Amino acid sequence: MTVRYFSLYFTQVLRFSPAQLCMLNAVCRLFIAAFAQLGKPLSVLLGRCNLALVLHIGSAIATLGIYGGGFFNPSVLFACACYLLRFACLHARDPVLYSITMDCVPQSQRSRWAALNSLRTLSFSASAVLGGFLADRHGYQFSFTVTI
Repeated sequence: MTVRYFSLYFTQVLRFSPAQLCMLNAVCRLFIAAFAQLGKPLSVLLGRCNLALVLHIGSAIATLGIYGGGFFNPSVLFACACYLLRFACLHARDPVLYSITMDCVPQSQRSRWAALNSLRTLSFSASAVLGGFLADRHGYQFSFTVTI
């Protein structure tokens, strides 16, 4: 819901320059690529369902670490580390969930489920409108809390 507003949070609240934000996002993509390599070994170690749960909870905790959730005021370095971890967890979780879904669905119906999974992107875009409304009305921190 609020992914699109992390950049605004980093520039307006944490006072990142455009170059710093660009560097953070570049490092984030590299971190995601490196973290994704842990998916298979971790799924063997924990099991796919457990790994999906751990990654989901990890992303929620990392989201909280970006802005503190009203419990603490994170340093800029801590917020950046949590930002990297949040996106890495989410991008590692999605293929695990997809593989679980495809294993549970009959082969003749996999295309339907793949199409249904693509609707998630539509709901993701629609939820950005709600996130923007909440961010304008109550601030970024409130919007991030609703996302968790």
